[in-house]
Amino acid sequence: MSQKILVYINNFHPDRGGGASVYTDMCLELVSLGFDVTVRCAYPYYPEWKDKSGNNGIRIERTELKGVKIERHGLFLPKDPSKFSTRLVHEASYLLSLLRTSLKRDKYDVIIAYCPSFASVVVGSVVKALTGAKMWLNVQDIPADAASNIGLNKSSFIKTMMDGVQKFFFNKADVWSTISPVMRNRLDETIKPEIPNLLVCNWLNRSMQESIDNDEMVVDEGRHEGIKLLYAGNIGVKQGILQLCKALHESKADFDFAIFGDGAEAANVSRWVQQSGDTRFRFSGFLPEAGFVNQIKQADIFVITEKDGAGSSFIPSKMIPSISAGTPILALCDKEGPLGSEVTDFQLGPHYEWANIDKLLGDISDSQHTPEQIKQWSDNCIKRSSVYGRKENIARIAELLQVMSDKSMSLSERSEKVAALDV
Repeated sequence: MSQKILVYINNFHPDRGGGASVYTDMCLELVSLGFDVTVRCAYPYYPEWKDKSGNNGIRIERTELKGVKIERHGLFLPKDPSKFSTRLVHEASYLLSLLRTSLKRDKYDVIIAYCPSFASVVVGSVVKALTGAKMWLNVQDIPADAASNIGLNKSSFIKTMMDGVQKFFFNKADVWSTISPVMRNRLDETIKPEIPNLLVCNWLNRSMQESIDNDEMVVDEGRHEGIKLLYAGNIGVKQGILQLCKALHESKADFDFAIFGDGAEAANVSRWVQQSGDTRFRFSGFLPEAGFVNQIKQADIFVITEKDGAGSSFIPSKMIPSISAGTPILALCDKEGPLGSEVTDFQLGPHYEWANIDKLLGDISDSQHTPEQIKQWSDNCIKRSSVYGRKENIARIAELLQVMSDKSMSLSERSEKVAALDV
């Protein structure tokens, strides 16, 4: 009899941002391996923060995708997701929406709760308590940290309260995992010592890997001369793309900065690019997968930014396709955070902090990023990309679910087998 897996996540196919492509790929692959997978998620909305299906509402939509059973729950979509009050209503609406199916009598062997959605963690904990299923908490982002770091939560009282609530529900899980060593160290401050805390990296979904492996590349004619910079992905408060654009605009550097994306701050960035009249900048919407890969292949350097204080809250999923394609990363972020540590520890490209953004401008103006240096970074990226292998990580996840589903094991035996799956 196949193991029954219940997955709680906010973003799922056809969403691609926010890790949705990885979550979708994992569920599809688990079905092909014989698992019975049900996904409870939101209607597609990310990163545009718009109802992309036209079905968002009270009704729970039940569909199927290649054997994965999908239950879509409606939620409130704020016009300005950068405000703490509207984000709180957004999260609360999703929590209440998910609770409607939490009392179903269906039995599951393992519940997977993906966080950044705190609603997924809370409801996963409720269903675990009601059914006796084991729960695996996969932390992609630390909500309390992220809210404070991007200014959504400026009250020390609210932050303390959020930390306490987060710790309470996080510790309801039987197994934790996260996606970077820095994040794992941060979670060790919260976790109960008896709960295994694994490192399980994200990966490229199958179709994106195939696009990268394809040697074809359509050259984008008419680009400005100079070093080719690319940003593609979510454009929100914590990225600070507009701040970077304004700084680059004041420089005399010779570059071409192509920006593709959507999100809470996308309209402001698009408006600025149009009004600036600076031909070194180009802006367009969120790219389809093949177009995203094509732009990565054309770029000299892929830009990933995080505002000050992002700390250990998350690591950008767009880092993985960039290094897999051998395109170096220009990281503008805290050095100690997951992204900064990854780029500097493995020499995947240049790293700068916001306080020293003049150094970035100077290096670009003085052509410090030479072809020879870019080639060395590119080689380092290809070497590092093996850690984010799709096949290896999915195999570990499948084995983890098998171990967690085995009711014949004692607690000590299960803990020992889970710990053996760590890297």
